[in-house]
Amino acid sequence: MVLVDTKEINGTECEIHASGYGAWLIKLDGETIGQSDASLNAAVANARNSLNKTRAKVSVPFRTTSGKRGVAHGIHGKSRKVLARMDTGEAQHFDTYNRTILQSDTPDEVVQRLMAIDTESKNLEAERRKLMNKWQLDLSNTVRREIDQITAVA
Repeated sequence: MVLVDTKEINGTECEIHASGYGAWLIKLDGETIGQSDASLNAAVANARNSLNKTRAKVSVPFRTTSGKRGVAHGIHGKSRKVLARMDTGEAQHFDTYNRTILQSDTPDEVVQRLMAIDTESKNLEAERRKLMNKWQLDLSNTVRREIDQITAVA
C-alpha cells in the first residue's frame, strides 16, 4: 500500500493508502481504521464510524474475580482495550477478550467461591508440575537410546 494523501476525518488527520488493485486503507498512527475494496468514500465512511466508536463514552459497571468493582467507559482507539475506572479511582484497561470480568451484581459468595477455586487450581497445578518433573518419561528418546544400545552390540 502506498501513501497517497492525508485527509481530516472527524477532526483527526488520517493517512490515505492505496493499492495497485484499487483497495483503499485509512490509517491513524499506523493503525488501519477504515478500508474498502470498493471506493475511497467507503473507506472514509468506515474510518469515520471507527473514530466515532472510540470517542463514545458509556458506563458499564462490573466486578473482577478478585472482588474489585469498576466502571468501563470506552474502547481505546489504538490498542482496542476496554478502558475502565476502578472504585479506588485507579484507571485500568482490559483486553478485549478478558473472560475474568463478572457482572456488577455478582454476589460476594460467588466471588469468594471463584477465588477459592482459583487458589485450589493453582495448588493442584503446582502439585502436578512437581509430580511430572519427578516421574515424566521422555518415551521417544528412551526408545531410541534402547535401540541404539541393541544395535551397537550387534
